[in-house]
Amino acid sequence: MHEACARAGIAPAVGFHVLRHTHGSLLAMRGVPMAVIARQLGHADTRITEKHYAHLAPNYVADTIRQGFPRLAREERVVVPMRLERKRWPGLTEGSESPVEQSPVEQPGAA
Repeated sequence: MHEACARAGIAPAVGFHVLRHTHGSLLAMRGVPMAVIARQLGHADTRITEKHYAHLAPNYVADTIRQGFPRLAREERVVVPMRLERKRWPGLTEGSESPVEQSPVEQPGAA
């Protein structure tokens, strides 16, 4: 490793463990999932990986929650009015409102 560091101009020379940790850190900072980093580093599960690298992924918790749940934000809805036919509402006379158009709070003629 010392010879490789000298050729690359890395001073002071670093060991394999430092390179391995740097690799894991860069993956975490780029948003790679902890399970992928754990596998790449040879960890048996994500506990050790999360302990050492999760803090480097600032949006790790928020991003995981967002991926696992549907969007909760309001989406713009398009309302298409329906055309009501009088024959669907038996008992209504010409000029009266359909049950859909009447509000339970505001009855016609009530003040």
